[in-house]
Amino acid sequence: MIPIDNFSEWNKRSFILALIEEDRLLSRIETLESQLQTCGKNVTEEKLKDDVIKLQEDKDKYQIAAKESLKKILQEKLEAIRKVQDLENSLSNTENESSHLLESNQKKEQEILLLLEKATENEKEISNLTKKLQELIACLQEVEEKYLDLQSQNAEEKLTLESNAEEMRKEEQKLSTKIEALKAENDFTKEQLNAMKAHFDILKKDQNVEETIEKNGNLSSHDGLNSTESEASEKNIIQVLSCEVNRLELELQRVQKENLKNEALTNSEAGDCTSNGDAKPLDYLNRLQLDMQQLKKLLAESRDNKMIVDAELLEAKNQLNESQKNIKSATTELHFVLDQVVKAKEELQYKTNQVNDLRNLLTSLSTERFSDNQKELIQKTLEEIQKPFSQAESETDSSSSKRSDYISLSDYERLKKECAMFKDRIKSLESDLMR
Repeated sequence: MIPIDNFSEWNKRSFILALIEEDRLLSRIETLESQLQTCGKNVTEEKLKDDVIKLQEDKDKYQIAAKESLKKILQEKLEAIRKVQDLENSLSNTENESSHLLESNQKKEQEILLLLEKATENEKEISNLTKKLQELIACLQEVEEKYLDLQSQNAEEKLTLESNAEEMRKEEQKLSTKIEALKAENDFTKEQLNAMKAHFDILKKDQNVEETIEKNGNLSSHDGLNSTESEASEKNIIQVLSCEVNRLELELQRVQKENLKNEALTNSEAGDCTSNGDAKPLDYLNRLQLDMQQLKKLLAESRDNKMIVDAELLEAKNQLNESQKNIKSATTELHFVLDQVVKAKEELQYKTNQVNDLRNLLTSLSTERFSDNQKELIQKTLEEIQKPFSQAESETDSSSSKRSDYISLSDYERLKKECAMFKDRIKSLESDLMR
């Protein structure tokens, strides 16, 4: 739209030009009337007729030229109107594109917010998983320390048990040697006892012989004493040997029992060490290692998810930047198109005003100097000229809401050149009409 200050200046300028042209036309008419009067006094009727015919021919030529120039001007005006419509259509397209880009920008911002929320959630999960992993690593270290302590204790206990077992084996060997010696002595004493029993049997058999030797009292008493003494000594020896054998057998049984107990203790302690010290910590360690592996997998997955989210964030940011660039370019194009539309409307208004001035000038000429037929002809031409102009104006009013394609800078420059050409033509027409 044309600003109010420019419009008032343009009205003043057009009014001044119209006054100047009116003064020129009046002076021209006065000079022509004076020439006619002088010619009427000096010239005959035939010359006047010839001059009138020539003037009519000149008038016809001027009318034809004016019609053609007006038609050209109106055609150019219609083209300018069409270009204005194209500019308005391109303006609507750019507005639609800008609204679409704004909507896409809002959507991208919402997507970026969602991605940021996902990224924060993933970071929280990663921090929780790292804390759990650190706790498990600490537990694993504690378990390993306990396991190492148990291993060291078990090793020390094994060493002590092995040393005790070796000492017991040595004692067992000593006792076994003693038992073998005692068994040998026992066998020897048994042999002696058997020999003594045989000797006693012989002595019992010889009792009858003793009865025969009762006569010799001294000899028999002496022999009886010797036999009783020998029997008592033999009985004492047998009792001592049997007691010693029983004692040695009891000691052997005790040593065997102690050996069995020590072996059972060593086996049980070794089994406890293997079951409690090895199996349970190993199972616990295996479970901890499995948990560690699962946590590492989860941590790797969360890191991968974080990488994916970061990539999506970068893509969304790039798309947002591209959309912002598109919006900026669209806004610049929109401002440029608006400037073009304003300039084209100004040019169109200027042309319409010039056409109206020409039309008024023709009407004034037709009323003053021409006959009725010529006036009718001029009126018809003016009506014919007004029809396409009114149609073009109605088309501009109706198509102001419709939008189409975008006009480029070269088209705008071409339109400016055409407007300048139209101005030159109008000026030439005005000069021709003034003549």
